[in-house]
Amino acid sequence: MGLWKGTSTLLASNLINRLVDFIYRAYLVRLVGAETIGLFQIALPLYFILLLLSGAAVASAVGTLVAERLAAGDRPGVTRVFRLALIITVIGGSLTSTLLLFGGGFITERVLRDPRLHLMLLSIAPAILVVSIAGVYRGYFQGHQQMLPVALAQLLEQAATLGVTIGLLLSVATDDPAIRLALMGSGLTAGEMVGLATLQVFWARLKRTSQPTSPLTAPTISRGEVIQKIISQAGPVTLTRLVASLSMAIGTVLIPGQLMASGYSRSEATSMYGLLTGLAMPIVAFPSLITFAVSYNLIPAISAARARKDHTRVRTLFEKAHQFTLWATLPLVVSALIFPGEISHLIYGTAAPAAALQTLALFAPLLYIEQIESGVLQGLSRPGLNLRNYAISEVVTILLFFVLIQPWGLVGAALAIALGIMVEAILDYLAASSCLVDQPSALAVFLPPLIAGLIMAVVAGCLISLSRATVGPGPASMAGPLAMGLALYALTFRLIGRQ
Repeated sequence: MGLWKGTSTLLASNLINRLVDFIYRAYLVRLVGAETIGLFQIALPLYFILLLLSGAAVASAVGTLVAERLAAGDRPGVTRVFRLALIITVIGGSLTSTLLLFGGGFITERVLRDPRLHLMLLSIAPAILVVSIAGVYRGYFQGHQQMLPVALAQLLEQAATLGVTIGLLLSVATDDPAIRLALMGSGLTAGEMVGLATLQVFWARLKRTSQPTSPLTAPTISRGEVIQKIISQAGPVTLTRLVASLSMAIGTVLIPGQLMASGYSRSEATSMYGLLTGLAMPIVAFPSLITFAVSYNLIPAISAARARKDHTRVRTLFEKAHQFTLWATLPLVVSALIFPGEISHLIYGTAAPAAALQTLALFAPLLYIEQIESGVLQGLSRPGLNLRNYAISEVVTILLFFVLIQPWGLVGAALAIALGIMVEAILDYLAASSCLVDQPSALAVFLPPLIAGLIMAVVAGCLISLSRATVGPGPASMAGPLAMGLALYALTFRLIGRQ
């Protein structure tokens, strides 16, 4: 399956998932409230850290190694990579899930310092093992550039998570946040189990029908080489994600703490944290369904081209991935930038996250570019550069929390996150482009979509004031300006975007 066919398959799945997730989140906010959402977000960094300890990042190496072995016609090597990765994750996932089951009480009392999270940790403990195993299967399909099984597994996983979670919340009538969190955790675990079962069905089918795509050009990879490559690939990715999870954990303490230092109560600070991370950031992250699909498919495509020493192909993939990402995401960015209140009210029934949303949207294109760079660096087997740059950006973000939150509140927290993203994006682009033998043309990649985005922003920004005055405040006021802005964006793409 080619890069763009695989990307379109995964993109369609992600689009459906994100749309459903937006509806789900909007309904969930009304069902359980911002404080429960905030508590759920506080527990997520710990969950991600435990996933990393379980060996879940091993899956990031599977796709690259499988793609390399397939390019060499080494079918036994593909099997060896898959089996060794599976053994590692089963052992790590089992140990970590057991740790959470028996140590959940200590974690909630001494680490998270909120006993309401205990039942939730118990409910998500099995999910750690399931996610770790599922990641290896996803990497196997990624290496084959077969994204349909991954896409279907995501859809079924999402459907199961939503169905079980909503069903449990509606059937168990309670105002206790601890019970609600446990029910939400149970829904998450059920969804992950359904996703894994789907992947296993497709894996059994692929195993029966797959054949070597090219003659063996080198000796099959040994068990020791597989382990060494898994460590060299998964190690930096694990550390990068660990830094991310630790940064999230620090944010769960620093952001509410700095808000309370500004005069807000604990409940108000928790709710504001929920507005930022549970409401505003998911809107900004919505276009990442595009960047994830592109980046996920870039890894095996670049890895295979690099194994063949096809430097022109690597540069072309680099340029086209950036162009596609910017053209596809900028309309969503401009919309969030010009209509933050209308979009927030339309999705959540409140304009409370609008200021944070607008701040994040201003820097959002850099977030999407950085996600592409991450895929490029992994495909080039240089994940260590991504780790270095991410660590630098997170240090910047944490320092900015102390500087910006107290004077500017929630907007200051959003600005600190956005500036950290900017630092990482710039460093990753410079690192990725420096690794290419054939250098890309930055001007040709970035200038046309940025011109189109600027035109859309100016037109929509000029029309929204008139629309608010005539139609009245609310989501309906953005319909006309948004339609006109999108029309001009499409026209600009037609004139200068096709290369």
